[in-house]
Amino acid sequence: MYAYFFFSETEFLKITRAGDYKSEGYSDSASLLLTDGSRYPSKGIIQRSESVIDPATGSIAFRAVFTNKQLLLHHNSSGTILLHRALKNVMLIPQKSVFEIQDKNYVFVVGDSNKVHMKSFDPGYRIGRYYSVDAGIAPEDRIVTEGTQNLREGMTIEIRKN
Repeated sequence: MYAYFFFSETEFLKITRAGDYKSEGYSDSASLLLTDGSRYPSKGIIQRSESVIDPATGSIAFRAVFTNKQLLLHHNSSGTILLHRALKNVMLIPQKSVFEIQDKNYVFVVGDSNKVHMKSFDPGYRIGRYYSVDAGIAPEDRIVTEGTQNLREGMTIEIRKN
């Protein structure tokens, strides 16, 4: 059974810049998350489906081939493809702490005297409920993870640890 998925041109360039798909640490396998949230029991094998970028969507198609011995997969079903990739020394931040203004990504960082400031950053990959950080956030930055919708630049906050 084929499961089709797409990379944006930007994502595709990012993972192929070093020469090929495998050089970026990706494996040839993929997992399938079914619509009920469960993981399909067999891993799939990734194949490139198209060799051109669709000018209408700016994306390139791939497919993963899954065995269907249990007959769980059906034509036109939907799910989420999970790609396997080895990452080293990566900083992750929760997606819920990120907000976007005019196509730039920001987080609130806590500065001196517990004042918050917006800080832009370059997100890398989405990993579950997190983003990897490509640039803009230092390991020592303290990032606000709860209640960001109520914050404004320069506000003083009280820090609570759970």
